[in-house]
Amino acid sequence: MVILGLPLIDHTGFAGAASRYLGLKTVMQLLGPMLVTIYAFAHSLKGILLFIFQIRITRTCWLPCK
Repeated sequence: MVILGLPLIDHTGFAGAASRYLGLKTVMQLLGPMLVTIYAFAHSLKGILLFIFQIRITRTCWLPCK
């Protein structure tokens, strides 16, 4: 098996499953917090923008026009 041009030992059976599991676990430990942070930031930004636009719509609809 070759990943990023680096030859790795081809494991089969239990050793292969264990190495794939550990590889996936390591990647998710690195990417997991970043993905959660990006999602939380996008979610809070969406709420803030909706609140701002609601205020804008309310002010334009309820205030008398000149």
